[in-house]
Amino acid sequence: MRRFVFASFALFATTLVHDDASANAPEDMFGTGARIIAMGGAGTASSRDGFAAYYNPAALTRCPDSQVSVDLRHTLYALDVDRTGADAPAATTLPLEDETRFGAAACLALPRRFALGFSISGGLQNLTTMHLNSMTPAPNFALYGQSLQFVSITAGAAYRPIDEVSIGVGASVLVNSRLGVNAYVPVLQQNPNGTFRDIAFNVSYEMTPRAAPYLGVLVEAGERARIGASFRGELAHDLSMPVSITAVFLGFNLPVPIQLDATMWYSPRTISIGAEVDATDRLLLTADASWYDYRALENSAYPYLRITEIPDTVVSALPLLGVPVSDAPGFRSAFAIRAGAEATFLDGRLALRAGYGLRTSALPKPGARNTTLLDGMVHMISVGGGYAFGRGWTDETETPDGDEDGIRYEGEEDESERNFRLDGFARLAVMPTQSDTVKDVRYGGTIFDFGGTFTFGWR
Repeated sequence: MRRFVFASFALFATTLVHDDASANAPEDMFGTGARIIAMGGAGTASSRDGFAAYYNPAALTRCPDSQVSVDLRHTLYALDVDRTGADAPAATTLPLEDETRFGAAACLALPRRFALGFSISGGLQNLTTMHLNSMTPAPNFALYGQSLQFVSITAGAAYRPIDEVSIGVGASVLVNSRLGVNAYVPVLQQNPNGTFRDIAFNVSYEMTPRAAPYLGVLVEAGERARIGASFRGELAHDLSMPVSITAVFLGFNLPVPIQLDATMWYSPRTISIGAEVDATDRLLLTADASWYDYRALENSAYPYLRITEIPDTVVSALPLLGVPVSDAPGFRSAFAIRAGAEATFLDGRLALRAGYGLRTSALPKPGARNTTLLDGMVHMISVGGGYAFGRGWTDETETPDGDEDGIRYEGEEDESERNFRLDGFARLAVMPTQSDTVKDVRYGGTIFDFGGTFTFGWR
């Protein structure tokens, strides 16, 4: 019997370990590309590079040239939880580790007013990591952390049927997993030579791709204004792990079936609208708003690992094992507004930027529910700048003519030109401190991130 208990304990130890908090898709929290981040993250109408594949694929037609970009940023977490009373959870808050992420993007101008682009990002320390835990009383900042880290790839295509309108389509693909484990545990059964029979395992693994559609439109509202809108579908990594343990004791088969499920790396359904205005020849103003449909998680176990019975099971061992159960965390829709400005100097080669963003909480206060997931309203202030070693930042000379030779530019139809551009940003996000008198906790803090993008362009 000791062998059976040991095997069961070893299996559950892999699922009950406490580790980093589960994470939302980092790009939803922090954006991507130094230029847009420096302008508060308002990229729906203002993207002009390969990162438009993420913000609004229709904006790929605004790339002033064909280009590739390399992006690097570092995030410093200072979100804290303090106990304020006897009813506060005794467990220690799960840590949020500082993180460095890389990114790359490309935009390619094609003939007949078409453009292609992609955006890719991932963790620099580990391209792929996964840490899961079942429900824990330790407070969790549900939308931040490193529970599941994948290389995120978004690709898009855009078409400009008339001068005033661009349309774009794209997709982001993620691979879901199904891991099945069957274990045969002969308890106290001896072989003819006197040794005990070995434990036998059968493991199967399946990967299924899942894609989220990206749609966008960009409209020229006069000579100095543009209006954009985009839609992104829901995307998540879903892990399914049926575990079937059969213990053979004195000739009897004792089934211990368990189903493990988790939803991780969650990116919600998102709708964004934005506008950009050339206030002067050298001053650009931009703003957008986004709706994030976190309500889809309202009745899920996210971000915890859920342990349930396998369907049609005759005998269940879950009551004997004391598996923790969590109330639904009560996710709700979140909204974000962002605004920024860009001023250019030195014939457009030097750019200075600043922006502000506000995101509402995707979770209510913990209250009396059997969960201690935390989130709050977040204010973001960003600054940045860039310098172009060659042609300036504006694309005012671009005049797509749609001929078979591709995009041409006024006065430069036959001239080959290469450009190098360097952008940087720094941003401070503040979650105001708030108290929960039911759970007796006080939480809040700051997140600071900074980074840069190097772009090489040609035409």
